[in-house]
Amino acid sequence: MDETLATKFAALDLYDNSLTENHSHVYEAKYNEIVAFADKTRAADFFPGELCVTRELAEPFTYGGLMIILQEPRKSHPWVKGIQAVISDCPTLSILDEGLSNISGLSLTCGVSVLDARPFFNEEIDKLNEQQWHQLKYLVFQAIDAKRPDVLLLMGTVAKQVVDRRKKLNCSPKIIQSYHPSYYLRRMQRDPAMYQAIFDTLRDACKTVTGNRNLPKLWDVDPGQVKTTCYTAEPGHGLSNPSRSIIYSFGGFLKTLIKLSLNPDDFLPRPNILPRPYATLARSMGFYCNQDLSQIEHDLSNTGLPRAVVEHKLSLLPLIEQMNSCYERDSNFLPGYTIKWVEAQRCLIEQLDTRIEKSCYYVAYDGEQTESMPSTLLDDHSLKLDEESLVQFKCRMMIEITKRVDLIRK
Repeated sequence: MDETLATKFAALDLYDNSLTENHSHVYEAKYNEIVAFADKTRAADFFPGELCVTRELAEPFTYGGLMIILQEPRKSHPWVKGIQAVISDCPTLSILDEGLSNISGLSLTCGVSVLDARPFFNEEIDKLNEQQWHQLKYLVFQAIDAKRPDVLLLMGTVAKQVVDRRKKLNCSPKIIQSYHPSYYLRRMQRDPAMYQAIFDTLRDACKTVTGNRNLPKLWDVDPGQVKTTCYTAEPGHGLSNPSRSIIYSFGGFLKTLIKLSLNPDDFLPRPNILPRPYATLARSMGFYCNQDLSQIEHDLSNTGLPRAVVEHKLSLLPLIEQMNSCYERDSNFLPGYTIKWVEAQRCLIEQLDTRIEKSCYYVAYDGEQTESMPSTLLDDHSLKLDEESLVQFKCRMMIEITKRVDLIRK
């Protein structure tokens, strides 16, 4: 290692003197060769914190265990904030870390080595020649061989190319080939089975490493009570501290709109990875937002319902989409959600009006005009309220609409 690089390591205090008997000096040395190659070849200097975090991900420098090979670092990571910030900020690392933790207690910072097939290099930024890419690939292969993992998880096409049939490892790990986590993440909103697929991949790897064949399946992971937490609204934005009942009422109103407009059994994907009663909540708060509205409109138009009923159902779709976008999943595998209340109350103020209310009642009555049709709640006086009072009124309005629809449909 050249003197410049050694100085960088010393400044970062990267070396741990408390080495175990199982410490692989060979793996550590091979990893340092990758760092030296990057230091010599990269056009740009290392970002502050990049060396330290990448090294922590590559640890532990021991023989055996689980080793995960990914593709390449993103164009930007919050390196300077440390490894936990990098993991949390990166969907790929985050879903791997959470999955491993739920399954076996392992994590990307405890017992699992993670190395990119192109460590320290991003193909779009770093323009290496063919010989340099080949040398980097060989250095990564040597590091894998020096690690002697019990399980080698190759995630993505680029990772699979590091260990191919032409190269024979001196060790004999169980090799698991999988899609890159980004593949699952891109498809999760449209296909909830992707949660199951990546969970099973990680579970298969952990079974070999831990020797435990009774690791939890996804539906065995105890979800506890379905959680819906809330971002505190900024001061001056209406209802800054909504009650728990208001938060759940927002979700209840969203489910009412979905039932009126979409018929969940026919038009929403069934999140069969979640046990009842969590599936119902997941349908309404995590799987709708990326659906194709034009396809839903087409499906509704071909149901054989009267045109007027279809039009009222369609009029609810923009509100459903906007309300659903106010939710974020707290977990990749458990049914917990966080509601962005500033956006939620803005949605109520701008979207929940007399037109929506009438459509709810019309669809609830299946298009039958009746003397029992409730009068609308919104009047000229309510529109003159200040923002905070208007939000409170709209919250009461959505609760009352939900109650009225439930009574009509009984």
